[in-house]
Amino acid sequence: MKMRFDEEPNYLKLISLFDELIEP
Repeated sequence: MKMRFDEEPNYLKLISLFDELIEP
């Protein structure tokens, strides 16, 4: 998944949540 992290740091939080959901 290659998103625009630099443009929207909010994605970092979403990815963190996704990581927890995918691999708690």
